[in-house]
Amino acid sequence: NVLTNANVIYATRDDNFQQWKNLSVFENAETNSVAVNPVTGEVFFDSKTDGYIYRFDKTKVDNRERLVQVNNSNGTEMRMAFNPEGTVLAICVTNRHCIYKANYDIATRTLSTPVLWVGQWNSSGYQEDLGGTAKLNKPFQGVFDNEGNFFFCDRENHVIRKIDANGQTTLWAGTPKEWGNIDGLPLESKLRDPEGLGILNGGELYVTSRN
Repeated sequence: NVLTNANVIYATRDDNFQQWKNLSVFENAETNSVAVNPVTGEVFFDSKTDGYIYRFDKTKVDNRERLVQVNNSNGTEMRMAFNPEGTVLAICVTNRHCIYKANYDIATRTLSTPVLWVGQWNSSGYQEDLGGTAKLNKPFQGVFDNEGNFFFCDRENHVIRKIDANGQTTLWAGTPKEWGNIDGLPLESKLRDPEGLGILNGGELYVTSRN
């Protein structure tokens, strides 16, 4: 491993993703997530250190613009994802066991102050419910589908969960609080520490488990 101050790096298809380059250099940022707006192409990233969301801006001296802080708190580890329209940013606050969301105005390029969507700040557990009465345990990466549903990895509960447009949280795959490696239909499967999630145009979800 090589320790650098680069917090966002990238590679391109032109050289078969072999050459990695620095996009942003931000000392002690502890960046955990990068989200690209699918409409504007803008790059957003977080800083765990100060709890802010930033936008990459090459016109700035330091190549970044500080936007909003989540719950006025620092030390927040985030995983972020835009909806297909680029108008909503979901923010899984992993180490605080909750999910916030912020609206993005494409015309003015402004991100609203994030508000609590699902879960409870600093309170972990497993509960299927509406909005802030639901309980999560280390929510990691999530993705939106074309119907506005948000799927996310609930790592420490070993499941994939779904939030509908009304903020109702339900189980989508895995067995709550039971880890394993069992294939099958979503509710018959078992996962272990799911962290990564991706979606294809046909709606298929791909999950990566840390263990």
